[in-house]
Amino acid sequence: MDVQYFHEFCVLAEIKNFLEAADELDIAQSTLSRHLQSLETELGSPLFIRTTRQIKLSEFGKILLPYAQQILDIEQNIRAEFSKERRLTRNTVAIGSVPIMPQYNITELLARFQKEHTRYALEITESESAELKDKIRDGSLNFAFVRELEEKKNEFHSIPYTSDKLAVILPKSHPLSGTATIRPSQLRTENFLLLPEDTLMHKLCVETCKTAGFTPNITYTSYRASNIIDMVTKGMGITLLSKRAAAPLITTADTAIIDLVPAVETKIDFIWLKDRDMTYACKTFLAYIKNQTLSLS
Repeated sequence: MDVQYFHEFCVLAEIKNFLEAADELDIAQSTLSRHLQSLETELGSPLFIRTTRQIKLSEFGKILLPYAQQILDIEQNIRAEFSKERRLTRNTVAIGSVPIMPQYNITELLARFQKEHTRYALEITESESAELKDKIRDGSLNFAFVRELEEKKNEFHSIPYTSDKLAVILPKSHPLSGTATIRPSQLRTENFLLLPEDTLMHKLCVETCKTAGFTPNITYTSYRASNIIDMVTKGMGITLLSKRAAAPLITTADTAIIDLVPAVETKIDFIWLKDRDMTYACKTFLAYIKNQTLSLS
């Protein structure tokens, strides 16, 4: 059995929609269906009950789910232990980042370090901030660039790296597209297309709307900001995204990006766990980041 199929099964069991699950997994819906059919054939039982609108776990699927989750946890633990051992023996530094590396010059920063310190290898992972912090806790990562810490616990050291601000993205045909700035209260009747609710950006957008006195009408969520912007361009709604992160994804003159007022700032921090011994490679990388952030300030 392919462990990846268990991961896809767990995601589908949580989302209960083939299209949305495939979107989150970044695979085609046909690929997801084929993998599930392969898993069902190998186990000899249907794992989901399919209806016209939704799917739900079959009795066999309910039996499999906790075991599939255990298998994925075991695989993650194995990879984490192997990764730690490789870092110790190969002078490797494991770094995580929220998935906007080029827009915030993180890619360039890491490339410069690699050119200047060829004896060290970098392992780079992209994920959401909460998952990156978990990976630092379990030792899978040494450092991470995360969107500002949701809770100011004492477990992490942090260095401010850069900042961004929320902007409204809407079609050029929208009545507000010609304005210089937009207040959140002007968006109360809009359909919102946002990143999923387990992301910090989703929470920030919802909080911004609620502060303005309304709960946003969210009609679509996706982990792919490019999909969201494409739907905005086609008149399906509006979105709030980080301006620097979103601007390079706007590839048509049919879309406008406008600042919110008052400004809603979001920060990117560089973090690492307190009270954990570092290899010389990690100490070298940390010194490099501190030097770079000081030169930017």
